Amino acid sequence: MTPAASVPVRHGLAYYQAAVSFVAEPAGAPGPMIADVPDKRGLARGAERADASSGVRSLRRGLEVLQAIADAGGEASLRELSKRLQLAESTVHGLLHTLVLSGHVVRTSERRYGLGHALIQLGEATNRKLGVQATAALQQVAALTGENADLAVLEGADAVYIAQAVMPGSTRSAREVERRLPARATAAGRALLSQLTPSELTVFIQRHLPQANPLPQQLVTELAHVRRRGYASETDEVEPGISCVALPVAAGPIPLALTVTGPSDRLTAERMPALAPHLRRVAEHLASDLRRSLQP
Repeated sequence: MTPAASVPVRHGLAYYQAAVSFVAEPAGAPGPMIADVPDKRGLARGAERADASSGVRSLRRGLEVLQAIADAGGEASLRELSKRLQLAESTVHGLLHTLVLSGHVVRTSERRYGLGHALIQLGEATNRKLGVQATAALQQVAALTGENADLAVLEGADAVYIAQAVMPGSTRSAREVERRLPARATAAGRALLSQLTPSELTVFIQRHLPQANPLPQQLVTELAHVRRRGYASETDEVEPGISCVALPVAAGPIPLALTVTGPSDRLTAERMPALAPHLRRVAEHLASDLRRSLQP
């Protein structure tokens, strides 16, 4: 069995794709940086640059193969991948061979290719890194609101809480680090889903929501409301007596949600709009910090 695909796989891929974009030499780089001066091995710098450029291209293509498998639902044939990527089957086969050897792709008995378990390790490492980077922002939000603050990511049909700042004496909640809750039914999940493109949201609905009821259209309407007002909310929806407000960490390297959770008699519907501008500033700073962390 291959790991579940779609949005969670992009956690690791987004970071690696961004990193690769910084490895590639920017257009218009000064000539002296790439002068064809032989080095001590008798190789020209230009030849080294060509090798590096070829390596970056291969790495990009390898990441594109992983993303194509994810977009196909976690498993695809060689022919399907060749068509998706618009690359020759021989080229895709070579990339798959390398990815199989590294454990990032597995070959099934039906001669199809699925995502390998090495990607789970990448995703977990990414979540840990994000949690560490978000610590200061979460502490700031907890101090500002007097309530618990969390950072969540989207994994399959669930919002997964990857970091938390807990206020002393706070009410215990189901929202704990590494806890999974249905994205459809939580403020954090709706803040995450509001950041998906229309095509990504269509895939999410097709995979995770029943088609024979009004849920899909209801979700689309709710997400439009989240985008208009800038935050998602819930009151007694997941846990009796517990409310939550969640803001998208927009323009970050991957979809994230910054949440505040507390007793419904303190975190009221009237209080949430007043908190939103303050939380939005923290979310914007966090997104900016995460983007800067990808720069060399």
